[in-house]
Amino acid sequence: AAENQAYRYSHGANHRIWSLFNRGDCFLELAENPAVLRVVRTVLGDDALVSNLSANVTGPGGSPMAPHWDQDWAERPWPHALVVTVVWMIDAFSEENGATLVCPGSHLMDSAPKGDCLVPGTGPTGTALIIDGRTWHGTGRNITADGERIGILAYYCRPYVRQQENMALSLSGAVRESMSVGRRRLYGLDFYEYLNMVGGPPPDLPRF
Repeated sequence: AAENQAYRYSHGANHRIWSLFNRGDCFLELAENPAVLRVVRTVLGDDALVSNLSANVTGPGGSPMAPHWDQDWAERPWPHALVVTVVWMIDAFSEENGATLVCPGSHLMDSAPKGDCLVPGTGPTGTALIIDGRTWHGTGRNITADGERIGILAYYCRPYVRQQENMALSLSGAVRESMSVGRRRLYGLDFYEYLNMVGGPPPDLPRF
């Protein structure tokens, strides 16, 4: 399993931590928040998968991230969202401490927006900012003297989309073996519509 995956960027001010699913059950539970999952499944369908769980820490002096889409690996047209990112605000997000910037309405555009349309997604601790994968966005600039803000990113995808993390390899053995049936399904470890087979389809699958 991939563990201790982290790196600093923006001259050391910002910090990204990957593979949170191996770092404690609290992160797995966060990705299963019922209210947020209802929204995610409304957008991506009832069989949506967790694609990744990571943390983004923005420190004083941290530069803004280049704006981007979270499904820019997919060829256009994008008639619907293929992914959804949920940004959990572990600290309050403010314009000053580098709140995630989003361009409202950009999920309906055919290309990158022209001009400065980005606005900060602010909120108190515990807020969940839910971003359609077609929305133009990026981390903001932290201009505080000593204010660090932490966001947990729960990234979901449609069940036929390749996950950002290779869960079969990235999940630690202990975590994988302790997973319930529902949790295994959420992390893409089970059979789905003739996808993700192991030695062929399940023997009890109806034949047509």
